[in-house]
Amino acid sequence: MQKLTYKVKKMMGIHARPASALAQFARMYQSDIKLYCQNRCANAKRMVEIMELSIHKDEEILFEICVEDECRVVKALQQYCHSYL
Repeated sequence: MQKLTYKVKKMMGIHARPASALAQFARMYQSDIKLYCQNRCANAKRMVEIMELSIHKDEEILFEICVEDECRVVKALQQYCHSYL
């Protein structure tokens, strides 16, 4: 299992559009990707679950990546977060 922590920088946090884009990005990989914020968990491949976390600017989020291509996913996810979140 690999973990990635990221502090959200976008002014609006993770609302519908970034949640949808993040879920679409996560679905490109076979690994299980969990997203944690404030002791709550979401499947990063499901937009509605991401939105239910109500992630705001400057909040720390944690991704847990399990299984097959986790090293490759962590690198791609890190790059994605820096570009879009």
